[in-house]
Amino acid sequence: MRQGLSRWQPLLLSWLGIMEWAGSAKAEGGATSPAVVEQRARHGRISMGSSHALAVTANGTVKTWGINSITTDTLEVGASASQIWSVAVDRLSGITSVSAGHEHSLALHQDGTVWLWYGNSPAQPPAGPSGHLAPVRITSLTNATAVAAGNSFSVVLRQDGTVWAWGSNSHGQLGDGTTLDRHAPVQVQGLTNVVAISASSGEHSLALRQDGSVWAWGANGSGQVKGSNPATVLTTPTQVEGLSDVVAISARDEQVLALRQDGSLWGWGNNDQGTLATGSDVRLTPVLLGGLSHVTALRASNSHVLARRQDGTVWSWGDNAQGQLGDATAYVRETPTQVPGLTDVAALGAGTYHAMAVCTDGSVWTWGYNPYGQLGDGTLLNRTTPAPVAGLQGVTAVSTGSDLAFALLANGEVHGWGANRSSRLGDGWASTHAIPGNVLPPASIQVTP
Repeated sequence: MRQGLSRWQPLLLSWLGIMEWAGSAKAEGGATSPAVVEQRARHGRISMGSSHALAVTANGTVKTWGINSITTDTLEVGASASQIWSVAVDRLSGITSVSAGHEHSLALHQDGTVWLWYGNSPAQPPAGPSGHLAPVRITSLTNATAVAAGNSFSVVLRQDGTVWAWGSNSHGQLGDGTTLDRHAPVQVQGLTNVVAISASSGEHSLALRQDGSVWAWGANGSGQVKGSNPATVLTTPTQVEGLSDVVAISARDEQVLALRQDGSLWGWGNNDQGTLATGSDVRLTPVLLGGLSHVTALRASNSHVLARRQDGTVWSWGDNAQGQLGDATAYVRETPTQVPGLTDVAALGAGTYHAMAVCTDGSVWTWGYNPYGQLGDGTLLNRTTPAPVAGLQGVTAVSTGSDLAFALLANGEVHGWGANRSSRLGDGWASTHAIPGNVLPPASIQVTP
């Protein structure tokens, strides 16, 4: 087998909501320092968009694969054909993180500069008929520390704690007081001392300040920005009321999840799948999610939520039509329910209708929807309870897409399985895999923290 991604943090992410937080666990199971990841989790050493993927190598170059159509030339390797093998992105080196959006990509250089490439989108800086076929530097941005590619818009955090944005602004998601699209970065109004940012797959954005307060702006149809007036669009940041001591945030489509320092989970906004653990379709103010405490990890898709507690148990709630809650039923759960048979869990993954868990012994367990083999058990049959993925040991982290999955092994290999449209598994083929296979041939990609 070829060596894949090595010494990689759990950052092989998908369009689904994924939360991680930094800091050592306190006695209560909480976190001690603010951190953030995206609802579609598009930034990190590895990043997945809707139909393309990016990877930062050990030497700071960028590899990419997937769809590369002439109208959405997100791969930007100098050609318009889709790539089934990983290829190097032209002119990029010294990159520390990447972020894959809907039809554009961002890269953060070690010197604090930001680089962009994309298709011919009216919400991006003017380019030729096919967009930029190679990365271009955003010259007005320096000293950047984080990038987030949203749904046709981009958000950047600078070292001085200010936030900058550009792109589509139809719902005020740029936070500049207007709804005008911006081809160049503008400062998000009224924000200082920001430590983390999150751009949703919809049209709103979030910022976490050093004092633990959460600020939001943009589309507010489900009260995800300001619950007191859910029908409005907010074009400047507003503080989320009734929430303090937050250490992690996640901007989902029309929903927000937050982790407080005490290990409690809170959410607000759209609740049509029951993922806010409450009977209401919309929550206009933050609500404690089922009284669940001592939470140390969270995975959220558009249909369900998984939480790991400090004791290594897994709890799930939300839609359960495909058995994705793992409780041997197909009943919707509006309060967290323990997933039976799982202990000593170290990591989680949530696909649209399937789920994964990694135990401390390196084994992987999967359950839920399986028409594309995304459970990795060699079948296409759904499972309503967790079952081990045979032949896969020594796993340290997992990540899921809507209908595919990846696992990082302790020896540095990355394995993928499930749907393989546009060769999203990076194996040079476009066929479904019902069992894990090695990822990213023919080149070895070494990724270090």
